[in-house]
Amino acid sequence: MSNRLPQIVVFQEDELMQVYPYMLPYKIDSNIAIKSIDYDLEDFQNNFKIISKNRPSLSDVYFLHPYKENIYIEQSMAENYLIQERLALYTKIASLVGASQVKTYVRFEEAKSYELDVEGNLNYKVVTVSAEYKEKQEQRFSESIDDVSQYVRKDNYNLHKNIDEIYELINKNNLNHEIQLKSLVEGRDDRRGGIQLTNKSIKLELTSEVNSLYQLSAKITSPVFKVNANLKESLKAVNRLFLELHFEF
Repeated sequence: MSNRLPQIVVFQEDELMQVYPYMLPYKIDSNIAIKSIDYDLEDFQNNFKIISKNRPSLSDVYFLHPYKENIYIEQSMAENYLIQERLALYTKIASLVGASQVKTYVRFEEAKSYELDVEGNLNYKVVTVSAEYKEKQEQRFSESIDDVSQYVRKDNYNLHKNIDEIYELINKNNLNHEIQLKSLVEGRDDRRGGIQLTNKSIKLELTSEVNSLYQLSAKITSPVFKVNANLKESLKAVNRLFLELHFEF
């Protein structure tokens, strides 16, 4: 991801582009780009890959992909898209690391609401949710993965080669902060002391990246801007989800 690209892009009417800095009691920093629907849209479409169900339009908000270059995801589908990518990646790592069986569970941790005060300060509070809400959020993504996966190693299985590939995936996919995942891989690498793990349980956050984008996007919910209703609704309950995995080798 290029540090020079804004993490949030929103399209507004050109007239607002000229005056919004004077209408806000706070500054919009370089992580957010307010773009003209009349003059900036064509360049945006030509220069970036856009993940969206519809053509970009007025009030649309786009999140920069956290670890893939030059990709923007339309906000209403960003959570599902990024979590599904993470789930697919962790499933691949589970097969590469040489597990005979992996038990997988999606866990809801909490939900927070984010709100901007009149001075542009971001406030949040933990949302009280029902058991039904928690179960629904877990089921949204549990359906896309197997609760229990079993693997059989073939003759061409090469653990050391696979571990090297996992290290590359960790670097490429911005996972160096996932200490438990790195500990799992290092524990399977018998080149580091001649000892191997036989079982391990780890817990990985699925929503850290998209939640950071949601927090940042709260800056454009001022009445000065026209943003889609989905963003404002999403900020009322930003979910924190984890993936628990138990490996048997």
